[in-house]
Amino acid sequence: MAAQHVDRRAPIAGETKMFGGESFDFDYESLWCTEGRIVEEFEMNQPVPPYLFAFAVGELGSREVGPRTKVYAESVPAVLDAAAQEFAGTEEMIRQGERLFGEYDWERFDLLVLPPSFPYGGMENPRMVFLTPTVIKGDASGAQVVAHELAHSWTGNLITNKNNEHFWLNEGFTTYAERRIVEVVQGEDRAALNIGIGWRGLNEEMERFKDNMEFTKLKTNQEGVDPDAVYSEVPYEKGFQFLWRIERQIGRPAFDEFLKKYIATFKFKSIDTETFLDFLKANVPGIEKQVRLGIVD
Repeated sequence: MAAQHVDRRAPIAGETKMFGGESFDFDYESLWCTEGRIVEEFEMNQPVPPYLFAFAVGELGSREVGPRTKVYAESVPAVLDAAAQEFAGTEEMIRQGERLFGEYDWERFDLLVLPPSFPYGGMENPRMVFLTPTVIKGDASGAQVVAHELAHSWTGNLITNKNNEHFWLNEGFTTYAERRIVEVVQGEDRAALNIGIGWRGLNEEMERFKDNMEFTKLKTNQEGVDPDAVYSEVPYEKGFQFLWRIERQIGRPAFDEFLKKYIATFKFKSIDTETFLDFLKANVPGIEKQVRLGIVD
């Protein structure tokens, strides 16, 4: 997240009690008040789940690419210039996201391009997305990763799954939202291509889990399971297919209206699959007779 910097000061004796300093097995108070130590204070006005909290420390430079977006990277002009060029269309994606899903509630949408050692395509930390440098290709195609992380600003960050057994609420919705944004800014053909690639990937995952069908479900039982061991495209692509099926059944205008209401109702909350399904049935009467909602189990 890119919290607002509010103060820079010397440490104050006794304040370690606020964050449990007494529980350490060494003299944390003396360490805290060491001569020359500086305390930086930040303020985050929007609530975030702890898994979205991250630090990035280093010699960073930045380039402005829009009224709500700066691109940060190591302070190397060539890297900064390439990143700024790759992500020049970010503000248009934000505007399209707002049109589709409602107001952008995070104020800033900054991008941090990390060193090559960063192992993930992107991480949707609120207000400042972390990106691998491999998305900088020179042809703006890396913007698709940004579209996915931007979509998390509504689905995943604004409405968060209650726990990892309901992970599809984060990633299925975000994959759907990403493809809606891509359809507008890069065209229907690109969105259709992404759907096709995703469908092939989903079939590969279903084959992978053919002997453990629990993890082909959207809502999973992960008791005693390492989530990393069963991480897959299923929550992303099966979640997308489920939502796309509902959209095609009730029509895009009705589904868009439902999505905006869903986001407005549950923003800054954590929910589970049952909460979503209850909301769906309450706001789309008869949907359980048109779409197999039991697919989530």
